[in-house]
Amino acid sequence: MATQIAHDSFGRASLMRERCHKGAECDWCGQPARWFYYWARDGFQSLGPTRYGETLRPFCSVGCYRAYYS
Repeated sequence: MATQIAHDSFGRASLMRERCHKGAECDWCGQPARWFYYWARDGFQSLGPTRYGETLRPFCSVGCYRAYYS
């Protein structure tokens, strides 16, 4: 199940996270990863959010995710 972390109202998208599989390492720091982060566009409520940037990389925290993509 995905959890919303942040929302960009100008870009009409939300930063979402989902639980990562065990044994994965953080792509930024190498610690055990817990989450996949991705941006989901706002859409019709009946259809739900549309995921984009489909490359799901494992990260241990949102800080590592933001550092990786900055």
